[in-house]
Amino acid sequence: MAKDAMPKRIRLIFFSGTGGTEMAAARLSDALKKRGVMVLVNELDVHKPFNENEQADMLVVLFPVYACNAPAPVYTYIKNHAPLKRLPAAVISVSGGGEALINKASRLHTIRLLEKKAAGSSMKKCS
Repeated sequence: MAKDAMPKRIRLIFFSGTGGTEMAAARLSDALKKRGVMVLVNELDVHKPFNENEQADMLVVLFPVYACNAPAPVYTYIKNHAPLKRLPAAVISVSGGGEALINKASRLHTIRLLEKKAAGSSMKKCS
């Protein structure tokens, strides 16, 4: 994928404890679809498995901040299921606390896990 090119297919993975992150994921999905992007939306729920064989050009992970971290299902997904190939990715934390240090910390830990798994992923860090 060329630098700054819009991906054609995005896998959007989210965990939502109370529904707020689910709403954010739906809004993001709608906005991407309006730009012609195919979005594969998957909720991280042990009771709702999803087809991970569908290929995507980018991975987007959304989650609420739980005690300065991503929720355990996010870490479990990364360790057991996240793609191993170099894949551009975005990590989005949802919180009413704004851009506080603890919210950034939850994203940085998740990004490091993804980078470690992909052994040099081409993820971009946003501030």
